[in-house]
Amino acid sequence: MAITLSLDRPDAWLQRSSLDEVSFDYFDYGDTILRCPEHLGQGYCQRITVRDGLKILILDYEFYDDFVRQVQNFEVPTKLEMTFVLKGPQAGRSRLFLASGQKVSNSIFQYPGGQQILKVELHLELPILKIFLDSLLEKLPVTLRQSAEECFNAIYIFKTPSISPSFEQVYSLINEGAVTPQMHLVLRQILNCPFEGFSRYLYLEGKALEIMT
Repeated sequence: MAITLSLDRPDAWLQRSSLDEVSFDYFDYGDTILRCPEHLGQGYCQRITVRDGLKILILDYEFYDDFVRQVQNFEVPTKLEMTFVLKGPQAGRSRLFLASGQKVSNSIFQYPGGQQILKVELHLELPILKIFLDSLLEKLPVTLRQSAEECFNAIYIFKTPSISPSFEQVYSLINEGAVTPQMHLVLRQILNCPFEGFSRYLYLEGKALEIMT
């Protein structure tokens, strides 16, 4: 039987945890650790703020039973979000989304029980989103720059017209494909980052932008 929770924000089901309560090989005391409640299963969400506008999320869960989250309303910032599934349903797949910066109403997220789910997510928000896209623009052929610039400017002001948009309207799927061997290598380097402090953030920023590119 599936366990269903009705929430007012996507991560409301998680419990904030200190780093002293978990056993991580690679972490920093600036990371935010959100733990899966023991009655649901085991695992965590490790949220790394690499710099203003760039976050890396490492999600590693296993639920005892099928788990359903019903989120009534939550606000999504304008961002590019890239998800890499390493274990679980759709393992080996990557997705790139553009989120429009609006409130989403009545979204449902489902997870299978008895199966490990391991994902890495990269979130690029303003202002680093604009910096990343502008640097990408410089690398494009001259014949493509005008149309690409118009597209990027539309991203910065992207809004869906609906008053109460659905998850699919707010999160537009740009690309879906396989996690390539090159991507997998960079993801493992992110998961096993050996550095600490400022060096760690420089390293993770480089790896995040490398895999996004």
